[in-house]
Amino acid sequence: MLTFIQILIFLTSVSAVYLLTGRPAQHRWGALVGLIGQPLWLYVTIRAETWGIVAVSAWFLVCYARGVYLGFFRDAAAKTR
Repeated sequence: MLTFIQILIFLTSVSAVYLLTGRPAQHRWGALVGLIGQPLWLYVTIRAETWGIVAVSAWFLVCYARGVYLGFFRDAAAKTR
């Protein structure tokens, strides 16, 4: 099970970084993919009791959530005005 989670962490992390460093139209998708992977990071780091990495993972969760909000919801709200 842990190997499967680590594979998912790898796939979501490298995909998020690739999308976030691509064209601006891809940035919101990078934030979404990164956000999807963060619960996996939190699970693994809490289980391993690596509290510094837990804090970093929580911060990344906040940053990815902000990216999803800015990329998907703020723009949609501005278009309806």
